[in-house]
Amino acid sequence: MIDAWLTGAIATLILFAMTGETSPANPEVQEQLFISVLVASASFQLFFLMRLSATPGKMLLNIYVSDVFGQPVRPASAAVRYAVFLLSQMVFFGLLISGIFVVTDPMRQALHDRLAGTLVVRGRPML
Repeated sequence: MIDAWLTGAIATLILFAMTGETSPANPEVQEQLFISVLVASASFQLFFLMRLSATPGKMLLNIYVSDVFGQPVRPASAAVRYAVFLLSQMVFFGLLISGIFVVTDPMRQALHDRLAGTLVVRGRPML
């Protein structure tokens, strides 16, 4: 939830910079809002995962993302992880499928973690 609020604030700033408006009242602004949310969300996720191994929300919960060997997430893995996560949010039953992966996988990897070769771990990893 913290990450969503921060991403929303960033998207609003991007929207304002692009249009001079912060309200998606007209259809043109709605398209630009969608683009600004995608840009803000991708930038937010990639920046925090590659720099700190966690977003602010994950840090608050003391969980971090590493590769399967306990090393920092590489840029390509972070991009794959975000892209698959985003697609699973957009596809009907995507979250359900990812949830099934978490419950049935011995390493508790969601679909996006499995495809990106990443793990969510408790406590700060030794990076």
